[in-house]
Amino acid sequence: MKSEEVAEKIGRFGKAFSQWLEVEMAAAGTTASRARLLYALKCSGTCKMNDISTRLQVTPRNVTKLVDALESEGLVERNPHPEDRRATLISLTDRGMLTVKETILKNDVVLKLFEELPDADRVELGRILEQLLDGLARRGFSA
Repeated sequence: MKSEEVAEKIGRFGKAFSQWLEVEMAAAGTTASRARLLYALKCSGTCKMNDISTRLQVTPRNVTKLVDALESEGLVERNPHPEDRRATLISLTDRGMLTVKETILKNDVVLKLFEELPDADRVELGRILEQLLDGLARRGFSA
């Protein structure tokens, strides 16, 4: 398969995956954007707003909007950074952690999708993705 065909398939997969994830997250009672932010906080613990922006690869303004909405629902809380007065720390509340467990983790749709692949294909896909990530890291980009 030519590189152009691979690139086209990756693009198609990305678009279809994003659409599918939005539908699945809506069924779980949230949006993909909210789920990504909540899951990132679950994995990382307390984070600076800028770090969340970098990790999710969205603008600080988008993070602020998401955090505003999640904070109004009692799912996250803001606290001042103890060493940097300019920074704000975001963390999950108990309710936020419960929401992650009851919606995102319980309905782990990403795992369900990849479980459809045979074990050997998952291993091969992981190996190939790691090579691509390494290539991007050498160019100064990381996820």
